[in-house]
Amino acid sequence: MNREPYFAVANPQAPVSNQLNYFTGFVLAEGQTSSYPIFSIPKQTYAVFTSEPYDYRVTANVSNTYHRLQQRIFSTWLPQTDYQRIEGPEPETYVTLEDKACLEIWLPVD
Repeated sequence: MNREPYFAVANPQAPVSNQLNYFTGFVLAEGQTSSYPIFSIPKQTYAVFTSEPYDYRVTANVSNTYHRLQQRIFSTWLPQTDYQRIEGPEPETYVTLEDKACLEIWLPVD
């Protein structure tokens, strides 16, 4: 499995005017520099949810997979646990597996 994911982060910084901050990018190697903004993900507890593999070449599959995973997290898992969602970045990774991909959503919890 290729574990060099493309990733996105929702809410890495406090939103302005009630708008969602959403960034996409790649992990930089140690010592590598970039002209783009760089931020670190704080060390905290995350619940990690992984989708079933899907054909990423079909755009609808990406959005449907994201929606189903969000539903599973917020309608099923979170209400049935003692965990609480807390403020913080919500990383997403998109890992390629040949002609398929998997989505991971990292939810900050306490």
